[in-house]
This record gives sequence, C-alpha cells and structure tokens, in this order.
Amino acid sequence: MGGKSVDYTCKRKGWMSMISNARKNLKVRKKEKIKYILFLFLVSMILITLSTFYIKASNDMGKKIVYVDTGGNQNLAITENGELYEWELGGTLESRYLPTKVMEHVKIAKAGWAHVLAIDQSGNLYCWGNNEYGQLGDGTKESKTTPVKILGNVVAIAAGNYHSLAVTKNGDLYAWGLNDRGQLGNGTRVDCNKPIKIMTNVKDVAAGWYTSFAITKNGDLYGWGANEVGQLGDGSKIDKIKPVKIMSGVQSVSAGSNHVLALTKKGELYAWGYNNDSELGFDPGWGKNFSEKPVRVNFKDIKGISYIYAGESYSLLIDKNGVLWGLGRGYTDTIVIKNKFRQSNNGKLMEFKPVKIMSNVMLASGKLAVTKDKKLYIFCNNTGPFIFGAPERVDRPVLIMKNVSLCSAGADHSLALTKDGKLYGWGNNSYNQLGNGTKNPLCRPTKIDINVGEIIGILAGTQRSFLINKKGELFGWGSNINNTIDFSNNKIISKPKMVLKEIRQVDTNQNETFVVTKNGKMYALIFVVQAERDTLKWQIIKENRQKMYNITNNVDKISAGYQTLILKKDGTLYALKGKTSWKGSHTQIESYVIEKVLNNVVSMASGYDHCLAVTKDGSLYAWGSDPAHGEIGNGIAIPNLRIDKPVKVMDNVKMVAAGANRSFALTKNGEVYAWGFNLGTLGTDTDSWYEPRPVKVFEGAVWISCKGGHVLALTREGDLYGWGDNSLGQVGIGGIIIFKPTQVIIR
Repeated sequence: MGGKSVDYTCKRKGWMSMISNARKNLKVRKKEKIKYILFLFLVSMILITLSTFYIKASNDMGKKIVYVDTGGNQNLAITENGELYEWELGGTLESRYLPTKVMEHVKIAKAGWAHVLAIDQSGNLYCWGNNEYGQLGDGTKESKTTPVKILGNVVAIAAGNYHSLAVTKNGDLYAWGLNDRGQLGNGTRVDCNKPIKIMTNVKDVAAGWYTSFAITKNGDLYGWGANEVGQLGDGSKIDKIKPVKIMSGVQSVSAGSNHVLALTKKGELYAWGYNNDSELGFDPGWGKNFSEKPVRVNFKDIKGISYIYAGESYSLLIDKNGVLWGLGRGYTDTIVIKNKFRQSNNGKLMEFKPVKIMSNVMLASGKLAVTKDKKLYIFCNNTGPFIFGAPERVDRPVLIMKNVSLCSAGADHSLALTKDGKLYGWGNNSYNQLGNGTKNPLCRPTKIDINVGEIIGILAGTQRSFLINKKGELFGWGSNINNTIDFSNNKIISKPKMVLKEIRQVDTNQNETFVVTKNGKMYALIFVVQAERDTLKWQIIKENRQKMYNITNNVDKISAGYQTLILKKDGTLYALKGKTSWKGSHTQIESYVIEKVLNNVVSMASGYDHCLAVTKDGSLYAWGSDPAHGEIGNGIAIPNLRIDKPVKVMDNVKMVAAGANRSFALTKNGEVYAWGFNLGTLGTDTDSWYEPRPVKVFEGAVWISCKGGHVLALTREGDLYGWGDNSLGQVGIGGIIIFKPTQVIIR
C-alpha cells in the first residue's frame, strides 16, 4: 500500500514540474493557448485516472486487523492504525451488515449483547448502544447511537449481556448496568447507571452473560454473579453478590455464556461451569452436565496454550504455534463444534479431542479469527463431528451464482443445479450430505464432482441428499441411518451412490424415504413390518423389515414431513399415516394407511408440524398440530391447538414450501409470501417472534424450496436467492441470519 503511494507521489511531482515549465516557455498566442489548455486537460485526466486506480487498489487490499471481538448482536474489529469498525450479525449487503468505522485511535473494544465499550489510546472509555439497564454508565437509561465518554485512565474492560466492567490504571475496578444476579458485585441486586467502585488492585476483567471475573495484580481470580450451573467455580451453585476468590496464579480468564476458561501463569488450562455440549473439554462424571469447581484440562494434540476464548457453549484455544482449536457447540454464534469422543475402559468417563480450525492465528472471538499477518477470517458453524475445512476470508463477493435451473433447501444444507448441468452443495456436512467425500461443511456453493449423466431432479433432505438422472436412476448420499438411502446397513454413504432405477420422484424426512416410480407406484425404501419389544424397557428384541414397501399407486407427487402427503394423478390429496397394532403383549405390527384430504390439488408441502396445499383455482389451504408460531397463516398462534381440517389462507397461489414452523407461498405472478416462526428467518427484514399472516418478502420468483429454517428462491433469469437461518452456512452467504432475500454468492 505504501509503495503505490510513493510511486504516485513521485509521478505527480514530475508532472507538476512539467506543467510549471510549460507555463514559463509557452508564449501567449491563440494556438499555443489551445495547446496549453489541452495539455492541462490531458494531464488532469491522467491524474484522476491514476488516483481512482490507486484508491480502488487500496480498498481491494483491505485493512490490517490487530483485534476483534464479538457480542450478542455485533462484531468489532480494530485496524493497526486504531480504527474501530462495527457491523451486525447478518448476511445482506445493507450498511448495518457491512463493517462501518465508528471511532479512531482505539486501543481495545468489547461488545455486550447490544452495547459496546471502547478505550482510546489515551485511556478514555467510550460507550454506546442499548442502555435499557444503564449499561452505558452515563447516568441515564437512554440508548446512544454514538460513543459517549464515561471514564478516563482505563486499561481493561469487559461487557456482559447488560452490564459493564472497567479497570483504571491504579487498579480500581468499576461496574454498572444490570444487577439482577449480583453481577455488579456491590452486595446488592439493584441496577446502576453509573460506574461504582467494586475492588482495588485489579489487573484484568472478564464478563459472562450474568457473571463477572477479576484478576488481581498478584494473579488471584475472583468471581461473582449468576451461579446456577457452577459458572463461578466456587464449589457451589449459589449466586454471589460480592467477589469471592476462585483460584490463584491466573494469567488470563475468559467467560462464556455459562462456562469459564482460565489460563495460569504456568500455562495450565482450567475450565468450569456448564458443560452440556462438552465445551469444558472433559466429562464431569456421574451424569452431570456442569462442574462447579475449576478442573485442569489437558489435550494431547495441543502443545502449549497461548490464548483462550469462551463463547456460547463452545470454547476456542490457540496454541503456541498459532493453531486455532475448538470444542463444544454454539447456538447463536457462527462457530459450532462438536467433539469426537470415545468411551473409556470404565465405561463412565469420556476423553474429548478438540478440532483443528486453522493455523497462523493470533487471536479469535466468536466466528472471527485474526492471523499473524493481520488478516481477518470468518469461519462458519457445524453441528456435526467436524469443523469446516476452510475458513472463509472476509472479502466482498466476486461472483454471483447465476444460471441456476433447480434448487433445493434441506434441513440445514442446500443443493443447486446450474443450467449447464453442474451440481453445487453447501451448508452442514456432518453426514457427508454434500457428497464431496468429507465431513467438512461449506459456507459457500461448491461444485460436487459427479458423473451421473444429465440430472433432472435434486433433493436436499434431512441429513441426506438425492438426485435423479434422465434415465430415472436414483442416487443418494449422506445419512443412511435406518437404511433411508440403501439397504447396506452402512450408517453413512459418503459419495453419491446409485440406489434404484425407474424413479420419477424422491422425498425424505427425518426417519423415512419415499420414492415414486415412473409408473406411479409409491414405495417406502424400508419399513418395519413387525417388531418384538420388551414392553418394560421398550427395547426392540427382533425386527422384520421389508424393503421397498408398496404404499399406493397412481401417484403424481409426494411431500415427506410432519404428515407425508400423496398427490394422486387425478388431483386428490391424501395424507399418509402410520397404524400400529399388537399381537400379544410383545409383538408390534405396523402398517400404512392413507386418508383423503382435498380434491383438485396442484401443489403441496409438509413441514415439521403443519401442511400446505394449493388447489387448481389458486386457493391455499393449511392445517397442522401445533400452530404456536402462526405457521397456519390464518392469524392464529396458539400452542397445542390441533387444526385437523384444511383452512383457507390466501388466493392466487401457484406453489408452496414448508419448513420448521414456517410457511411460504409463491403466487402466480411471482410474489413470495412468508408466515410463521420468524426471528429474522422469514425474509421480512424484521426480527419479530412470528408472523401469523402472509407477508410479501420477494418478487420475480419461479420456484421456492424450504425444509428447515432457510429458503431458496429461483428467478426466471436463473438467479438464486436465499434467506433465513444461516448458522451452518446453508444459505451460502456470510452471516448467522439472512434477514431478507439476498443473491447467493460464490466468494
């Protein structure tokens, strides 16, 4: 960057000298005046062009990052020259989802749930954001959109969900904000909107959701606040409203949502608190999912820990070689790591192995990592046993995915087929459902190398994928639990495998797969016809399984979900239901029955707990078992209310899609409507809890697909759009939740 600036400056000085000489030598004649003006114009244009090129080149090179932090609703990054950038968690190209410079000359910054603390290079503390509980410390409860100075001579800070901590140069610790769990440490549970002094001789601080921790100058660690799962580490589960000593010899501490990591001066790692997702790295034993005391943790693969970070039910570690490791499982954050484990000889304890994420890392927070060469990376999440293979560099999109002919949105992964026959996959890959032979999830559309001839159908299901070629051959890959792909009894099919022939359609839910043959026969791939059970322990003793169980004939389409829907060729819609009977007290007999639902149906979809159907006249009907989030679309959102008969919702509908407690409708003029569970996932660009009636979210679509919490929409031009839950990278765009339809990109 500096080289280009020097070259540009030298060239500019040379041209300015030429201009000066020209002025001296040119005589004032009409023709020479014209030449002089033309000469100046030419030089000016050259300068403007080179300046424009330099600015663009500088922007393309990006900023060098030295610090990052993530909160409940935002990311923070500080450049090497002290510029603080902030952006929200999301995936569109709106300004709030793009890094925006907030301050200059910043040394360190911390993000709470919705507020930010920042120390400038002079030691002044500034705060902004939500101030509902006085967490900004300015003496009010009014939120601020710009930084407000709070204290001076500050050297360390921490932000909890709704409280703040700051340490001054002389070691005084101050706290303010929400205090319902005693997290301020002043001996009360009363909120405070101004800094109050809590301790002295403090070196550093950390804050969890509702906890606070302080390291004194001699290395003693103190904690206070919420303690229901032992997250204070004092051996109890009782909240503390004043600081209590936890351990000695501590170098650094990091507090997650409900668990804590501490690194001692000797380089030893200790962990305690909540452990429901093995975020502590050890098994507390005796069926417990927490540890109320610090426990030393050792990992064979990690040689010397230099950095620790406790997130929301997951942990990040950086070793002395710069390798970033993860363990645990995240919920609302974008890094989700589940450990590999094996049972020990005594059958009780587990040995956990962290997962390697990337190398050459200097620090990490949430889904962000800064490498030693000061580049910023983002890594996405994964609920399976392995972490993403390649972290994503934070850069602008360089190519939009176009020319798409088919798309399918599964439970947490996606497939797309381009017009030239290339198949792409992205999202969760814990069961090899992306078909690349690995378990490495992908945050972006990635080509699946496969030679199966011309593909005419694709399906991203629940933990598995299918395609049908022009010959009618069915290929499947991913989870094969319960033999939902083939009859090999292999739990995972890692690459596309030819399963059946003469197939016209396939659909799958969590536990079953159904196919329709070219002659209209519907089959279940595998079906437990008879099972003998121990009725006391409810364990299967013996099973009689039938392959390719013929359910019914003359079928046009199927949709597998809460109720598997069957559309006959005459337009009659049926619902598939299981029927159980008993022979004696141990033998369970299973069978399928189908019940008529509607006539003249052209499109249908089955979600997690509801169904949708469209009739020939464009009328949309819905029904289900638990419309607690408004997924029926008739304005009702009542838990445990069964709506067994179809209810009309809207008109002029062409196609429907149903996912997890949410519904989507494509009208005849290309408009997409959404309703049901939201929190930013419906595409309405809002974070309301739910929408009980249809809301228009998109225009120009010819196809929609949804089976889980994200949606794909295909336009007439072949452009692919996505929105909704992106916690596993299944939308194919950076961000946890994509609040509105956005073009799917290849970085």
